Amino acid sequence: MRVASMGCGSCITLIGFLMPEDRFQYGPPIGLIARKGSLATRIRKIVNEGGLSITFEASPEEVEDEHAIGRAEVMVVVGPLEPRDVSLLLRVRVRLPDARIVACSEPVEASTIWWAIRMGVDGLVWNTRLKESLELTVRAVHAGQVVVPGGVLVRMQTPELTNREKQTLSMVIMGLTNLEIAQKLFISENTVKSHLNTAYRKLGVHSRAEAQRLITDPDQGLGTGILAITAPGLTRGRPPRKERE
Repeated sequence: MRVASMGCGSCITLIGFLMPEDRFQYGPPIGLIARKGSLATRIRKIVNEGGLSITFEASPEEVEDEHAIGRAEVMVVVGPLEPRDVSLLLRVRVRLPDARIVACSEPVEASTIWWAIRMGVDGLVWNTRLKESLELTVRAVHAGQVVVPGGVLVRMQTPELTNREKQTLSMVIMGLTNLEIAQKLFISENTVKSHLNTAYRKLGVHSRAEAQRLITDPDQGLGTGILAITAPGLTRGRPPRKERE
């Protein structure tokens, strides 16, 4: 911080100028929830180099077992994001309802990201991008922002599927093979594959199993409503546009 004085008669005004280096001198206190290991060590180093301070540390087991833990404005939670094991994030949110949560994990599917945000995660950092992203994410969530890695937002948006893509995905969920889908829709098997590949890309998945889980999972799925067939809109009185087979 640089301070300059401006005189006006008997009045003197002090003006503070925030210099670029000042951002490293002011930051929210951080609580670190992580198991001992190289990853926790990396995070400590990155936090210290970024001018932030860790006020307390705890293991996931200590948080879940109701051990006494400190208070911090931002909680950095390290570990795999796993919807089947919700206890840690729930416990952090319950015990520290006013804290911001930054989760550090390996890259996960779009459905898991949605689940994490619904669980109260304010920021998400991939373990492979800790050095570039952790400090900035901590500061951003402390300022009230929600932060996710670049490229994730596209995968998180509700995809716009064509009716034919919805039909093929519905049959995938029913357990039909590509050949069976082709026979029911009176199209070629290659066309089925083309529709599915396009739908997978829109959903941000890579396989039938991932697509089925993304749509039907009761806790984190998009819901089968996204497969509802919709009538194409009319334009200037013309009949509905016929979709590509």
